[in-house]
Amino acid sequence: MCMLVEVEIRKREASRMRKKIAIDGELTARTTKLSGFSTKKETVETGLRLLARLKQQAQVRRARGKLKWEGDFSKMRRDR
Repeated sequence: MCMLVEVEIRKREASRMRKKIAIDGELTARTTKLSGFSTKKETVETGLRLLARLKQQAQVRRARGKLKWEGDFSKMRRDR
């Protein structure tokens, strides 16, 4: 079962876009129930925020070991 959802995308407060997307209705209902959210909008927005945060964390993990560190941990610890 699929449901059609109209989504308003706000790039800035002044500019808005509306898109219609098809979302799996069973997935939305199951996720809304499991999350305890009261609306589908809250469920979808929270899911998008979570996905964005996970992707950002993955980018940080890929940078591990590639950044140059300049500092003295011993001195930093003494300053506490």
